[in-house]
Amino acid sequence: MEPLWAEVRTSAVRVLRSDNQSLRNNPDIERFQTASQRLAEALVTLDADIRQRAGPDLRWLGQAQRALPVGTVALMLLLGAFVYRRILLPFDASMKDLARSEGALRVARDELERRVEERTAELSAANAELERQEQALRRSNEELERRVEERTAELREAQQRSLELARQAGMTEIASNVLHNVGNMLNNLNTASAMLAERLRALRVDPLLKAAEMLEAQKADLAGFFSNDERGRRLPEYFGKLGQNLAAERTELLSLVGALEGHVAHIRAVVDFQQSYATVTNLDESVDLAAVLEDALRMAVPSSGRSGVIIDRGLSPLPRALCDKHKVLQIVLNLLGNAKWALGERGGEDKRLGVRLARPAEDRVRIQIIDNGVGIDAALLTRIFQHGFTTRRGGHGFGLHASALVARAMGGTLVAESEGPGRGATFTLEFPFRPAEA
Repeated sequence: MEPLWAEVRTSAVRVLRSDNQSLRNNPDIERFQTASQRLAEALVTLDADIRQRAGPDLRWLGQAQRALPVGTVALMLLLGAFVYRRILLPFDASMKDLARSEGALRVARDELERRVEERTAELSAANAELERQEQALRRSNEELERRVEERTAELREAQQRSLELARQAGMTEIASNVLHNVGNMLNNLNTASAMLAERLRALRVDPLLKAAEMLEAQKADLAGFFSNDERGRRLPEYFGKLGQNLAAERTELLSLVGALEGHVAHIRAVVDFQQSYATVTNLDESVDLAAVLEDALRMAVPSSGRSGVIIDRGLSPLPRALCDKHKVLQIVLNLLGNAKWALGERGGEDKRLGVRLARPAEDRVRIQIIDNGVGIDAALLTRIFQHGFTTRRGGHGFGLHASALVARAMGGTLVAESEGPGRGATFTLEFPFRPAEA
């Protein structure tokens, strides 16, 4: 009996302390009800047992039996009060809180839906604006690409025009050098022809004509004329001296004629040089670069001895190369012309012009034109390659610019070096070396 009562009390305490406010499916209440039912059954059994074994105590048991329903009712009332106070009231408060929470949740959900709709509208507007911007950007890109294509085409056309102008400038440079050289030779030829005409006019043919007239007059008696006439006896000596004079005159005239032939041959050689380089071509061919430099020297500096310029050649023997010899000649002629001008402006003596040909690497060739002329200011070393810029009096400012363009078209470079005014200059042309044997 005591364990059952202890179990009922324990179950009641658990129900009072439990946080579970539900009347259904509550294990604590179920255990309490089970323990109470078992306690009631035990009491009934105890009552029957007492009735059988203890007659004298029936009165006391009857009183206990009459008190038992009262206790049970009191216990049920106590349990009902407990359930009402600890379960029903909190459950009702929970339901009210749940209703309030559902209302707040509904309001929050409505607010969230409103915000979602607003955000969706904002995103839709932003997407529409983004699409408009993308379309505008696409149109701008298309316009930019069109302008870039047009600008690229203009640059290509301008570069092609520059190359054509460079080619024409190179041909003009060659023609100018040829005309200059031919003019010098024509001056020498004119001088030689004038000397020849003067010597021919100075020939002593009049005494010979008089002697012939004398012999013609005495042809009837030439033997008597040579024997008895003093003039006849002196004619053989006169003819001997006249023959010697005519032989000397003939030698001098032949030397003048030889000089004329030399000048004409020199003019012919210069014209042949010009004709060999006059063909406009953009094709690479097998070229002896040392021979091209020699041709350039003969065309640009034909009379270095008379001009006082000392030519210093440093031409390393190289295999024949594949390149456009016209472009190489055009650049070298321009550089030689500038070097001649720098040496002429320098004045004085010890004018030196160096020409170097080397192969600094297996795939590169280097040509250098070196002079000890007036030099170049350091601030002008890059500007001299700009179109229209020149330091020469009467210069057009196109030669070095065109040469730089041609060098770039060959895949090479053209640079200038100078230690300053009065200290000469060095121009270096480098471009790819491709052996003709390959």
